[in-house]
Amino acid sequence: MYIKLYPPYHLLCFWLTLLFSLIVFFLSFTSLHAAPKLEVRQVLEKSSVLTGEEIRGTVYLKNSGNEPLKIRGVSSSCGCTTLRLEKRLVEPEKEVELRFIVDTRGKLGLIEKTITIHTNTVDSPHIETLHFHALPSGMKGADTQSIFEPPCASCHLDSGVGKSKKDLFESICAMCHPSGEFN
Repeated sequence: MYIKLYPPYHLLCFWLTLLFSLIVFFLSFTSLHAAPKLEVRQVLEKSSVLTGEEIRGTVYLKNSGNEPLKIRGVSSSCGCTTLRLEKRLVEPEKEVELRFIVDTRGKLGLIEKTITIHTNTVDSPHIETLHFHALPSGMKGADTQSIFEPPCASCHLDSGVGKSKKDLFESICAMCHPSGEFN
């Protein structure tokens, strides 16, 4: 015994199957694109300080995606920068504060520090660069010998590797002796 389907039922089954397939495809496609997205902005309390004063600021980490953002870790390029993260899980459209303090003792001129942020985003890690000026006459109380020991040596001495004479003086010595002159 055979069931005879009339053309309208056959056509109806075809369209229902096609509609169901499109719905499944659309749902799977949109769920594949659900992801956290990190947006970063920074605020410095001051852009210039006397050498020896602290630079304070905040990096705001916003999740502009549609899934929770997990902050797996944060680190700074130098031991003179301390970080304090408010919390590690950021819901969609929310933001958290990452506060930082930079100790400028022994630094002079335009200073660049980096903060590395590891997250569950596709483009992780994210590197945020801080720029500020440490102005002269704040050297009082600085431990000038600390630049020869880790972790300070990597920032203060490595820039002079392979240099000599005036180039070496300008990259290393002028940091603490700006009024000095190379002979």
